[in-house]
Amino acid sequence: MGDKSPKDKEKKKKKAEKKKNTPQANAIITAIQSK
Repeated sequence: MGDKSPKDKEKKKKKAEKKKNTPQANAIITAIQSK
């Protein structure tokens, strides 16, 4: 199960983005950005 095509990579990226969109992750991202 490797990302053979660019489309697969895009899908994985979108999935990762969705996973990041949790309040906890957003708080972490904000903390990192405000450093």
